[in-house]
Amino acid sequence: MTATRIHENNLLTAVVVGSWLLLAIMTVAGYLLGSVQFAGGILAGGILALANYYWLLRIIRRALGLEAHQAARFAQLRYLLRFAILAFVIYLLVVYTGIEVLGLILGLSLLVIVITALAIYMFVTKGD
Repeated sequence: MTATRIHENNLLTAVVVGSWLLLAIMTVAGYLLGSVQFAGGILAGGILALANYYWLLRIIRRALGLEAHQAARFAQLRYLLRFAILAFVIYLLVVYTGIEVLGLILGLSLLVIVITALAIYMFVTKGD
């Protein structure tokens, strides 16, 4: 088995794979060190963060295929819709489920953690 180097060409793949792996690790750790509600919050927040990431990526790819005057309006409307739906789902999770808010916040921070770790990795290895 050979190690795959992370570089600019496979950075998005590294973000996605790293995020799913970190979500699994954080969820199990949250269950073992915390409670089911804490682990549920991490899992729900992580899935929301990744769904938001995939949705944003899809919007950007579609907007890049449009003409300039159409792309801006398309992206703006999808941006507002995406955040409204995300806010509504978070509201429902906080108000109507027994998950812990701290776990939810930790799960929502999943991509920030992965991107920060990858930035540090790229800096330390100088992109090699």
